[in-house]
Amino acid sequence: MNEYSFIDDELGIISVCPNPKARYRIVMRAVDGGIRVTCPLHSTRNDVLNAIDKLRGSLLKLKSRKPRETVIDASFGIQTDCFSLRFEPIKSESYQIRVKMGEAILFYPQGETFAPERQKWLREAILNVLRAEAKLFLPKMLHELAEKHGFIYSGVTIKANRSNWGSCSVRKHINLSLYLMLLPKHLIEYVLLHELCHTVEMNHGARFWTLLDKCIGGNSKAVRNELKSFHTAL
Repeated sequence: MNEYSFIDDELGIISVCPNPKARYRIVMRAVDGGIRVTCPLHSTRNDVLNAIDKLRGSLLKLKSRKPRETVIDASFGIQTDCFSLRFEPIKSESYQIRVKMGEAILFYPQGETFAPERQKWLREAILNVLRAEAKLFLPKMLHELAEKHGFIYSGVTIKANRSNWGSCSVRKHINLSLYLMLLPKHLIEYVLLHELCHTVEMNHGARFWTLLDKCIGGNSKAVRNELKSFHTAL
């Protein structure tokens, strides 16, 4: 049995993943935007629906702790300081993507219904574009900020990390999340300077915040609070 998905009005996108290692139990966990169900290969759709109904109360509590994943359809779009994306219909049977100077257009076949089983592909397609743009934009901005403020770092890697915006290793290698491209430019700059400051001060002690304040004009606390309250479109 292949993976499939459907939309539940309360729980969001239900992704069903038959697994030969799951011999007896149906296991569910909350993920961004829905529920991931791992089940035995012989499980029917009714088996899955019955299991969900039995645990609906618990699943709703789990979902309340996670933001609901945006459903991607023709109305979906991204517009930030550094990246934009919009959908346009096309007389074709396949999707096409055009990217130029930080602007992406995703052309979709006329009559496309954006069904639940299409959501994963669409999200991955958008993330691939976002990753490519991040690799062009973020290292250049990091280099410019390092030159301006006199920081030295050993390298930079772009990752699809959602647990944090960036990190810096003891070897001064900086990791940046591609999701930074969905932030306003001043928040991107804050994150990059935050990680560059870690090349000098590895902890979050008083000297770190003094250094960061010096780099961004003394308002690091206000910008940090703004970043904490920011939610991206994906």
